[in-house]
Amino acid sequence: MERKQEDIELVNNVQEDNDKREQSLKELINRHSALCYNVYQRYGNTLTSSGVCFDDVVKEKDYIIYKSAMSYNPDKNTKFSTWVGNHARYHCLNLINANQKYITVEDSALNYFVENNEPYSDSSKVHERQDTLEYIFNILSQLKDSRIKK
Repeated sequence: MERKQEDIELVNNVQEDNDKREQSLKELINRHSALCYNVYQRYGNTLTSSGVCFDDVVKEKDYIIYKSAMSYNPDKNTKFSTWVGNHARYHCLNLINANQKYITVEDSALNYFVENNEPYSDSSKVHERQDTLEYIFNILSQLKDSRIKK
């Protein structure tokens, strides 16, 4: 019967780039994927409301575990699972902060304006376009960042 390797042994294999690297990384991913999912679920609503696609965050899970393994230092007296959880958490927070400057508006008028950017020749469409532009500029004027007005 093969003994179960400790996380620290697996991390060392990943960091040392030896012939056990790939298998060790797969084992770390299997062990710690649920932890990443739990962290992602905790930030799921905030990620989505800030405009981040939740599925894209989940797809980066393996990379976050790899990055955690490469940066893990057992001398800091933390468990590897704690290290992975913190990496996943900070990844979510960084995505949220990076997307705060964007406006997420779910309005059919804005979607129509973006999708149908053809020139308007009909006078009724010109009026509709002006209404849409006024609506957009009204939203933009309510934002606190003065750079948006420029």
